[in-house]
Amino acid sequence: MPENAQDFIDSGPEWDPDVLPIKFAGTSIRWSKTGYDSVVIPLIVTCKQVFWDLRLDQFTVAGKELGMRIVCPCVYGRDSKLVALDGGDVEPRSVAAEIERVLNVVAAEVLSEPWSLRIEFHDNDRSETFEGRLAHGD
Repeated sequence: MPENAQDFIDSGPEWDPDVLPIKFAGTSIRWSKTGYDSVVIPLIVTCKQVFWDLRLDQFTVAGKELGMRIVCPCVYGRDSKLVALDGGDVEPRSVAAEIERVLNVVAAEVLSEPWSLRIEFHDNDRSETFEGRLAHGD
């Protein structure tokens, strides 16, 4: 490892809801001012890391609901398949189900109560929204 202090970053991303704009890996995060709940940070980080190829435009955290907006068309998966509202290689429904499945693994470890999940696939003036539940630990 390099010994030079200039080779290292001194601070990471800010997770302060009072400092705008709030972003993680290029995606904006809208936090509720009345119900700020940072417990979903691991879910946001997991989503950005696992689904890095999706065009995740925004996360919204409010009232025990994690929302996300994905801009279509976009690429998804190891085979770089196209996700589109007008008939791509992969339907948004199956991508939403995969996101929910992955996030539920993490949610079972970090949430102490159930949360809702809302995933919006957006393409200009059209959109499709999928709703689900996030598990919680015992």
